[in-house]
Amino acid sequence: MLKLLEITNCRKLEFLAPEMIQKFDHLETLNISCSCDSLRSFPLGLFPQLRDLSIRSCVNLESLSFEAVDGKISPLKSLSVFGCKKLRSFPIQLHAFNELRELRISALPNLESVAEGGLPLNLKVFEVCYCDKLKHSEKWKLEESFLRQFSIGGRGSEDLFGTLLEEKRLPTTLNNLYIYGLPSLKSLDGKGLQHLTSLKRLQIHCCDNLEFLPKEGLPISLSFLSIERCSSLKKRYQNKRGDDWSKIAGIPCIQIDGKVMK
Repeated sequence: MLKLLEITNCRKLEFLAPEMIQKFDHLETLNISCSCDSLRSFPLGLFPQLRDLSIRSCVNLESLSFEAVDGKISPLKSLSVFGCKKLRSFPIQLHAFNELRELRISALPNLESVAEGGLPLNLKVFEVCYCDKLKHSEKWKLEESFLRQFSIGGRGSEDLFGTLLEEKRLPTTLNNLYIYGLPSLKSLDGKGLQHLTSLKRLQIHCCDNLEFLPKEGLPISLSFLSIERCSSLKKRYQNKRGDDWSKIAGIPCIQIDGKVMK
């Protein structure tokens, strides 16, 4: 009874051959990496017991589609898709995966849509990195989600993140916000953060041109602030003096480039 399958560096393997699918009724974990070059579309929901799915560097994968078997879909809890350069879209029915808790997407330069039918209701972790063409859509209903952790970074994500702040799309349930690798980010719209009354941790890493934290201040719920490899911010806050420091001095734990400031 096969429950875990890992396929690595098998580029000529035809993954969705009918004789293979019949053997996957009990599959719970599937990892595909640098394999299955003939794969153009991957049907989410096809495997009745699948809980964890990771797809990495499938060079010809263009879409993730939706497919149910006898009206049932996979009880997916974790979905990770990395380095599939031709991937353009996720299924509109992504919201149908009610048990999905974690969604991670990275290095998908042609991805244009991810949740046009809305995000899954029970999603707790959402990570977006190096998805150059991905734009925010109201159809995500991100502000209505119950996310606990949101991470965003990498080339091309500045506009997406700016829109989320400007339109106050981040959900009030957020506990952890991680911002990294946004070289053109120069400021944070504090109005897009003030409503995050559950935010405990804010991590800002590798944003060299970010000069200021929000003039409106950070959410009073914040208990941990980490600034790493942000040269402009470091100069402004490392001496623990002046008006700038006074705006963050109330945060119980502050860490700058690995050094605990308080």
